[in-house]
Amino acid sequence: MQTEIKEVGPCKVQISINIPPEKVKEKLDEKYSKFISTTTLPGFRKGLAPRSLIERKFGKDIKEEVKNDIIISSCTDVFKSNNIKPVSEPEIDFEKAILEESQGLSFDVVVEVEPTINLTDYTGIKVKRVKVEVTDENISQAINILRNKHGEWNVTENKPAGDNDMVIFDQESFIEGKRIDHQENTTWVTGREIIKFFGKQSPDINNALNGVKSGDSKEITIKVPDDAENEKYRGKESLIKINIKEVKQLVIPELTEKWVKTIGFDSINQMKDELKKQILKQKEKDAEYQMEEQIIEDVLQKADFPIPEGLINEGINYLFRRWTNRMLLEGATKKEIDTRLEDMKTKAKETSVKEIKTELICDHIAKREKIFVTEDEVNQRINEIAGRYHRWPNEVRKHYEENRLMGQLRAEIREEKVRKFLREKAEIAD
Repeated sequence: MQTEIKEVGPCKVQISINIPPEKVKEKLDEKYSKFISTTTLPGFRKGLAPRSLIERKFGKDIKEEVKNDIIISSCTDVFKSNNIKPVSEPEIDFEKAILEESQGLSFDVVVEVEPTINLTDYTGIKVKRVKVEVTDENISQAINILRNKHGEWNVTENKPAGDNDMVIFDQESFIEGKRIDHQENTTWVTGREIIKFFGKQSPDINNALNGVKSGDSKEITIKVPDDAENEKYRGKESLIKINIKEVKQLVIPELTEKWVKTIGFDSINQMKDELKKQILKQKEKDAEYQMEEQIIEDVLQKADFPIPEGLINEGINYLFRRWTNRMLLEGATKKEIDTRLEDMKTKAKETSVKEIKTELICDHIAKREKIFVTEDEVNQRINEIAGRYHRWPNEVRKHYEENRLMGQLRAEIREEKVRKFLREKAEIAD
């Protein structure tokens, strides 16, 4: 097999491959021999039909199959022997590749490859220290969050719904006198979100619920969105009947020595000390990340290199899978996910390019510094994700495996270890 490799663009090579006649003859003989041994033709016992007859009846299909087999196996061999790492599907014009037993087989393959990274200067990078301070305001905010978390929703009989009150209602939708939807016990907290109608946010329904009381009934007419999923309802008017079942108000506990003991603290001062430790830990983690970002930006400038379009597109697809995965774990509906992904399209390419460059650089450094990810670290990360989203670890693992995200999870952990390595090797100045 003869090969010629030449660059035809940034991160793109063309490989010309020539298979000699004797190799083609060998592959054809193997294919015909196997075909004859397993085929029965009228007038001949199994395995005894003459090759000349097989060639007349099936020769075209057999040659095409042999051609495709040779092309695929040859590409694999050339990639491996020349350390070529395709980042997208190779471009091969199978129609132009003509297989002739007397002339062999010649064809070209164009493939995008990983960029070459020649980076050795990545330690000792100067970075400005991010100062960490826990203020009284930080502690007060944390206390308020804790008090809200432990608040209780109490039913209000005659009080109109105000900001941050909970409204529980039943809803019926009618079009042309026919009921098309019925929802019970819908829960909505005023001022926090906009109620949806046919998958779209509907301020009209929000406005109708402002100031309602337990037991109230409302009727409003709303136009169905022109891009509603169900085409037959688009643009039509819908009568919405709403029955208010309850209006609840969040009663936030007072900050007293008695209350803090009910949530596991010895005193208010001890609670403040614990909250301060938690805030400080998170701020230190955020500061480390910000310093690592400074280092990564510096490294990216030192190692500027082109990114193959195929890799960018793959990165964009991964971004959408990752964003979708996160929203699924958060409990978002398909319609909500589709809407949010549409809004994210504009920044997807820019984000993809930066993430791919960062990943390639981190991969380069990880190989040089022998930084790898253990299975214990993967299990620990899965447990952390499970705790964050209140899921079982085996449920999270199954979700990642089914969505082909385990490889990327390991890559993310490895990148974090590389970032930590770079920060520890940096020159941090106050």
